[in-house]
Amino acid sequence: IIKVKEFKAALDPHSEREEGVLFPMMGVYIGTTSGPIAVMEYEHDQAKTNIGAFLAKAEGGLASTEEKKKTAELIQNAYFILTEHFSKEENVLFPMAERMLTDEEKEELYQKIQEI
Repeated sequence: IIKVKEFKAALDPHSEREEGVLFPMMGVYIGTTSGPIAVMEYEHDQAKTNIGAFLAKAEGGLASTEEKKKTAELIQNAYFILTEHFSKEENVLFPMAERMLTDEEKEELYQKIQEI
């Protein structure tokens, strides 16, 4: 549980930087209601939901082996979602942002993410 809480504490600012700064900047060019930005936000939501459910159940105490197994599946699902998500960021989203944002926008992006 401690490791999951530590990971969540690091993931939350990561998500905030993307959802609050990067996605809106890229959305000007490619939109946010469908396509890459919508997919990335959906994956954030799914991972956070799985992590939150895992923590709630794990902290509430697990009586049966079946409960433990189902709870472990929640964190495993989050892991699979985020592994694929981070790969998309590195191989698609970030290179796309590098190509489409102007130098001024990149500087603005850098300044804003430093504040988070």
